Amino acid sequence: MTNIRFITNLWRNGLLLTPSSENSKHPFSDSQIDTKSMFWQASSKTSPVFLPQNLESAKEIDFVALLDHNIEASGVTITVEGADDDIFTGEDLESRTLSYNAEDIFAFVTPFTKQYARVNLAKTGDFTDYPQIATIVCGKYFEPNVNFRWDYAVGPAQDSSESDYSDSLNLFSQEKPNLDSWSLSFLGINDASASEIIEFIQYHKTIRAFVVIFDSDSSNSDSHWVRFSQTSRPRHEGIDYWTWDIELVEVK
Repeated sequence: MTNIRFITNLWRNGLLLTPSSENSKHPFSDSQIDTKSMFWQASSKTSPVFLPQNLESAKEIDFVALLDHNIEASGVTITVEGADDDIFTGEDLESRTLSYNAEDIFAFVTPFTKQYARVNLAKTGDFTDYPQIATIVCGKYFEPNVNFRWDYAVGPAQDSSESDYSDSLNLFSQEKPNLDSWSLSFLGINDASASEIIEFIQYHKTIRAFVVIFDSDSSNSDSHWVRFSQTSRPRHEGIDYWTWDIELVEVK
């Protein structure tokens, strides 16, 4: 088992190019939004489907996720491709095949550094249903030098239900689903990892989602789409020695 890994989603800030098709009610731009309740959907069942993006500068990609998709379990080849231009042809083309996983696909890929990236769904014949994907993640993982301590807390701890009392003290409530959450502590973080953590916090704050993987050997079963429920800075406890406590909550 490796240390915990964090992935910033580079797809979020790129310039989306023209997809092969899109439903006007579920546009391609929804693939950049940090919620599974909004999604891109093709307007045609015709194969293949291309979802291209300009990352605006060459960036290294070693992790890809397709969240809340409806891709068929068999017969569809799922690839992520990188190129030096938006033609996606020639010797510069890099292609990585993703294995199917129901609902969410989380995958480490052999790294490539390209300015242009796209998701390619291909099937012999038409798709059974209109393909759709909620959030697309392309990024480079960060792994601290130490793993979190094993006295962590996990579970549906965050309750967003609302309640209020009437003037006569009758309780009125609106129940909402619990969100999974994690409380983690790190000891012995070095200066280099602390610098990356600070940069990670500054970008994500409590509003931007990211992928966290507790076991990179089982990315499809132990990856999560989360955000910080509160920000907590690393604390310098000694020479090249930091501590860090974090609270994570799942993103629906």
